[in-house]
Amino acid sequence: MSEEKLKILELLKEGKINTEEALSLLNQVSDEKTETCGYGGNNSDYENYNTGANQNNNENDNGYGYKTPERTFWGAAPGKTNANPYPYLDLSFLDDIRGAVQDAFTGGMFWGWREETFREEIEAAGQVAYSFVLNGKNAPVKLECRSGNKIEIEVNYKLKFNRDAHISLRKENGEIYLDYDPNALYSLGVKAYVPKGFTAANVSLNTSNAQIAAKDITCQILELNTKNAHIKAEDVNAARIDCKTTNAYISFDNVNADEIKAQTSNAKISLEESTAYRANLTTSNAGIMLDDTGVAQLDAKTSNAGISIDDLKLTRSENDCCYIDATTSNAGIALRVPRGDYPVKLRASTSHAGISNDISGLTYLVNEKNYIEAQSAETAQSGAKLNINLKTSNGGIHIKK
Repeated sequence: MSEEKLKILELLKEGKINTEEALSLLNQVSDEKTETCGYGGNNSDYENYNTGANQNNNENDNGYGYKTPERTFWGAAPGKTNANPYPYLDLSFLDDIRGAVQDAFTGGMFWGWREETFREEIEAAGQVAYSFVLNGKNAPVKLECRSGNKIEIEVNYKLKFNRDAHISLRKENGEIYLDYDPNALYSLGVKAYVPKGFTAANVSLNTSNAQIAAKDITCQILELNTKNAHIKAEDVNAARIDCKTTNAYISFDNVNADEIKAQTSNAKISLEESTAYRANLTTSNAGIMLDDTGVAQLDAKTSNAGISIDDLKLTRSENDCCYIDATTSNAGIALRVPRGDYPVKLRASTSHAGISNDISGLTYLVNEKNYIEAQSAETAQSGAKLNINLKTSNGGIHIKK
């Protein structure tokens, strides 16, 4: 190998140039070599050579006055499809490039990144209610409880070649921040653990293109944000829960909150075995499902998919009024309300497929196939305990009790 090529590979190993720059320089050296390789034929000669017209009886003679090197491109056996496609050129240096690049990046990390881990622990004793701001990048972020008396933060990240992300855990005025340089990283995931029985003030978990999960957490405000990935809240107690993603599912299981807000697109939202005073659920092109859940005010909106509200609990307080607003298009709505004697006010409309209603004791103001307005007799004196407003198009509405 020429001194020029060796120098280029040495610069690559030292990190002074990247792989793309090394290949460009090597190509330039190779081009200079081909100008003096002895090839003086025209294009027709080259075509004749490829078709075998100019080959002689010596299989190593390329027909242009010198022997073709027997070493094959990337170590391929002679006669294979990935053998040297230009036998009059010496491409053996490509094998050296491959080895040099593999040596340059530890663990065979050809694309120029390395994986590392950062860990830190914080004593959780005392009455300090910490707030958390934990931001990931293209990797999952998870917060949950486990035994112990310490807050534990574990960060796994893929660092760009020859970069420093300056990762640190900053504690300031009762708040815990994960700081780093995002431009130095391909990805960063976070696993955070708090002791059982620990109550946080505010928790904000954020990432992109990866899942976020909060499990067995008690806090005032819980914010979960990602995109193109699932959000899951399980066994959570909070005053307010705010979740936002795109093109992925949002699920709540055994959640107790004053207010729940969930927004996604092209994926389902589910709320199961949970309780909320107010729930605002918005998606598109996918369904919304509530099962065995108590709400006082529900606003569910989607499109081109159904809404299912099954085994609904009216409220957490007998004195609260319950409002159910469900809107979709091109799909049906199914609602099962709890049994009992309580005043009801109902409005339901669709464009096709009709409406079926099993709530008895209603006085109908309008009772058509695709539109009804009705209310209990007690509503005029005491007001409605359950207010229902259901709207869709091109799908049926089914109300059961």
